[in-house]
Amino acid sequence: MGRDQAAEINATGVTVDVGEVTVRYLLYGLLPSWFLPGLADWAMPGAPVSRRRPAPRNP
Repeated sequence: MGRDQAAEINATGVTVDVGEVTVRYLLYGLLPSWFLPGLADWAMPGAPVSRRRPAPRNP
């Protein structure tokens, strides 16, 4: 944030609440980044790649 932007925010009286920023981060950042891989995992069932390959034989 530049000095001009900080001065503008100060002049307009707009404040940023830490709780609001945290909720926005959780709802719009962390939740989608957790939900999308989970949805992809659910949509593509099957054994993991490591289970599809045969185990190496011991000599």
